[in-house]
Amino acid sequence: MVQPVLQGHIISFASNLPIYFTQFLLAIIFIYYFLVDGKKMIKEFEGLLPEKEVSTHFFQELDLIYKSLFRVFFSQLSAYRDHRGNWIPSARHTLPSAFAA
Repeated sequence: MVQPVLQGHIISFASNLPIYFTQFLLAIIFIYYFLVDGKKMIKEFEGLLPEKEVSTHFFQELDLIYKSLFRVFFSQLSAYRDHRGNWIPSARHTLPSAFAA
């Protein structure tokens, strides 16, 4: 019973090994170039950004949106627990319904 599951994990890992190796090499290359030329890259990136006032206003608005979304999400999560902190399994307690229009 355990052997087929373990065999599946080994096969999955072996088939993903080239991807892991490629990701590792790309990470090494990016780290090298960030260390060598990082200050120049940051200055070029800062030049692409809009004015500070515009970006500050945008991020404040975005922050308000995310705070309200998280507040709704976590209030919905807390509603699905009983007094001992256990999850209450119920068909009517689905998270997507909290975001339905």
